[in-house]
Amino acid sequence: MKVTEESLFYAFRYALGKKTFAPRIVMNDILENIYSFEEKTIVMMIKEIEQAPYLGMDFDKIEWLKFKEKLESIIK
Repeated sequence: MKVTEESLFYAFRYALGKKTFAPRIVMNDILENIYSFEEKTIVMMIKEIEQAPYLGMDFDKIEWLKFKEKLESIIK
């Protein structure tokens, strides 16, 4: 199956702040394909996580912040 960067970015935007299993699935799919992403897209995801008014329940927030750290380590 081939997934585009755009599809994963839209999924990321959908999943950000949701209280479902969607965030974990989307984060995993993005990380599996991260080296196909343009740096500007990774930077946008980091910014959206930082500016999100709500990241979900406490355990969701922890996962989003870990994900953000992984994204940051890729662009440094």
